[in-house]
Amino acid sequence: MRRRRTFLILFIVLILILIVGVVFLTKVRKTKPGPVPSSGTPAAEPTQEVETERIVVAVQTIPRGMRIPPDAVELRDWPVDAKDFPKEPIYDLNDVVGKVARVELPRTKPVNASQVKEVYTGEGSEFSLAIPKGKVAIALPVTVLGAVANAVRPGDRVDVLISMLIVEVDQDTQIKLPVILTGGEDCMAGCQATGDQIPRLVTQYTVQNAVVLSVGVWQSTEKPDVEAQQPAGTEEKKTKVPVVAEGEPTPVPEQQPTNVVQSLQQLTVVTLVVGPQEALVLKWAWESGASIDLVMRSAIDNDIYAQPEAVTLNYMIERYQISLPPKLPHIAENKFEYRLFKQAQETAPPPAE
Repeated sequence: MRRRRTFLILFIVLILILIVGVVFLTKVRKTKPGPVPSSGTPAAEPTQEVETERIVVAVQTIPRGMRIPPDAVELRDWPVDAKDFPKEPIYDLNDVVGKVARVELPRTKPVNASQVKEVYTGEGSEFSLAIPKGKVAIALPVTVLGAVANAVRPGDRVDVLISMLIVEVDQDTQIKLPVILTGGEDCMAGCQATGDQIPRLVTQYTVQNAVVLSVGVWQSTEKPDVEAQQPAGTEEKKTKVPVVAEGEPTPVPEQQPTNVVQSLQQLTVVTLVVGPQEALVLKWAWESGASIDLVMRSAIDNDIYAQPEAVTLNYMIERYQISLPPKLPHIAENKFEYRLFKQAQETAPPPAE
């Protein structure tokens, strides 16, 4: 019993000695000094500064020929020593935005000044400022009579009348049909009329309430600064029409005709402000050879009339109850208007040399 107790006491003593030794060794390791540099302070590694410049860089791929939008480029700091640093760097976004890419500009790459180009599109005509949105200007050649005896002036409102001559044609060949006398298939070639087919005249109201933008050939000294009302129901209530600016040289007047005949046959150009579809109507009428006349509106009339009925020979006969003359062995060819022209030509003074 005593021996067992002695053995237990020795075992506890050995455990305590072992614990004390472990604690001592741990403290010794923590306090062991490390190597100290000769200078006494740790040496710091040197840092190298990179020189940069804030230049224009493409943030998206810009195709060749594209006008550069504001969101396609931005300013970024770029290393000056980088291989892709441009030879002609751009430092201002305003020098890029709105210009055209001469070559494709890659995304995230700097933009070189030689890669963009300013495309000059001109300042535009001042007359375009007088055209309301949704309208276009079209020029028509008309005679003096067709221009209301040259009474039409910029700012006036006019309606357009056209007259066309209608003839019958073969639907397949589009050749004018001849007039065949009675006699059927047995009729010889001599039975066929040799005269031309008599065309049928039709006159119609077309474009209404068009603004006269200019009369005659436009002059560079003219500027639109006279207001005119727009048709009722449109968003654009006013527009401007051209007049010669004060203090600027007036256009050289055209040579005046020597007699009445030349006056009536003289052509002038009237530029009208109309809708796109109306412009096509006027172009078709002009190129088809129709007769075009303008009628002037009241200065206070902006209404659009109900489409008037086309006027033909049949309309004239029925509307005005014109009696058809009987067929007689004689006719009257009255050409009094031509007599007036001949008299004017005979009495006109010779042109000055």
